[in-house]
Amino acid sequence: MDLKELIWLTHGVELQNVLQSLEAGEWSSRDEFEELVDFEASVLMIAIYADDTFNGYDEEEIRSAVLETIEDHLNVNYYKG
Repeated sequence: MDLKELIWLTHGVELQNVLQSLEAGEWSSRDEFEELVDFEASVLMIAIYADDTFNGYDEEEIRSAVLETIEDHLNVNYYKG
């Protein structure tokens, strides 16, 4: 199972909440999008970091997997807004 699937399996509710918040968000660049993701996903990230299931992954791997999952789901357009 890859990391993105593991996140969905263990923290799908938190991830869905992040996706719903981001769907209503506005951004005009990748940097703005990533800042919004950092803000909206803070609860999700804390839950993942505290979960022993993810002990074998470093923070950057987890952050990248969360960002990729969000981008895949939202079909991100960096000039939305």
